Parts: sequence; C-alpha cells; structure tokens
Amino acid sequence: MTASFARKLVYTILAVLSAHSLVAQEAALAWKFTEGKTLKFKVTSNSMHEGGLFTGGRLEERTQLYYSLAVGEVDREGTATVTYRQDSIAYWTSEQMAPPSYLDELTGVPVTMWFSNRGILLDAKFPADLSKEAANYLDGIVKDFGTEPPIPGVVSEVGAAWQSSLPVYFVYPFGTVQADNTVKVIYARNESYRGTNCARVEYSGNLVSLGQKVGSVKGTMHHALREGKKLLNSSETEALIYMEARGGRSQIRFRNTQTREALN
Repeated sequence: MTASFARKLVYTILAVLSAHSLVAQEAALAWKFTEGKTLKFKVTSNSMHEGGLFTGGRLEERTQLYYSLAVGEVDREGTATVTYRQDSIAYWTSEQMAPPSYLDELTGVPVTMWFSNRGILLDAKFPADLSKEAANYLDGIVKDFGTEPPIPGVVSEVGAAWQSSLPVYFVYPFGTVQADNTVKVIYARNESYRGTNCARVEYSGNLVSLGQKVGSVKGTMHHALREGKKLLNSSETEALIYMEARGGRSQIRFRNTQTREALN
C-alpha cells in the first residue's frame, strides 16, 4: 500500500505559525541541507501509560531508534528531498512481549520525505509493498517528525518568540486520539553544545483536544547556527486522554520523555 503525509496538514501548520521580532535577511535559524550528505540521528523514547485498558493497569515502553536521512535534491527555497532509512531499533515493554516482527523487517527500507528549511516535514511517500502494520508504524514515525516546533527560517535576535500549533497523535491498538500541541517558542540564548555554537530554543505549552486542555508539553532544542542543523531536541509530554474502547469510555494517563540527537 502507499501512504502519504498530506500536504494540507502542512498548510494548516504554516497558517497558524506566527513569528515576532524577526528580521527578514539571510537565513540563520534554518536548516542548510546539502545535496549528497547523509545525516544520522538517534531517538530515545521512554513512555508510561496508565489505565484500565492495560494489563495490571500500567504499561511502560522504551525505544531506541537509529536512522539516517540521505539528502537528495535541494531547491532554491531550501526544500530538500531526503531518503529516510531505519538503521536499527531496540524496543522494550513491561508486558514482556516480543517486538513486532515488522520493526526489524523495516530496517533499510527507503522512505522518501520532503523537508522545508524550517524543519517542517512537507510530505512523505512510503514503498508500495508494505504490510498494513508496517505502513501504520512508519506513519507514526512520520507524524513524530511533525511534533517538534518549526524554527523561524530567518535571522532572529535572542529573545524573539513565536507561536506554534501542531497535531499530536496517541495511537493504541484500540484507537487513536488527536490533540493539538499549542506552544510558545522562544530563542532563549546562544550557547555551546558539543563544542558548536548553537541557538538554544525553548518551548512550552498545552495539549488541547476538542477545545479542552488534556496535557502539557515542554522541550529544548539546540540548533547549530553555522552548520544549519538541529543537534538535539529534548521533550517531556504529559496527558490525560479518553477514548472509546471495549464498549465504554476509558481514561489513559500518558507520560513521555524523548530525545532526538544528531550523530554527525
């Protein structure tokens, strides 16, 4: 099957993103994709789920994902065509279940993606021969790229702030709940990270579903100013969500910490 992360979602993101105190000159807080270069990353995620839908009322998960982005064509606006590949993945759950077989099967499978120079995932195209389970997993990976606030893409003074509203999905075997990650983002200061001069960008705000606050999110990004790439994103998310499952309305309490780290 073929799946695509619809461009109309990106247009919505662009419509709700507003920046302040920005000087429209050469790009500084932007990605500088270089054709032919391969970027490598590690994502570490720790999640806790509590509720009557889980055995013993609680489920813990840990995932460590290594992946690469091979940069292809980069257009005049800085939009890049990249090839995503899962290099390896390790998965652990408190229920001591064997990892789904498709996790390892997807290692090395190419996924075409398009990123703007603000770090926004514009679109993604999956291989046509994926199973439904594998395609759903990759769809979750794609959507996860969209939960980190975009950077301004133009020169920004320290202290500049902007708003971002992005969709967040809580996906379970018994259903999916969507919320909006509505945060304030601030260019807090310049600081060195791993010996590189970076913009430290901080964000915090609420998760909103059906007009109601259901949780909170906060995070920190380190963006290399000269190299034009994100070196680290660390985030914490908490939520109390409800879904229709097993003939009734069930409550799930969710907590997650995640880091996305550049390896080169």
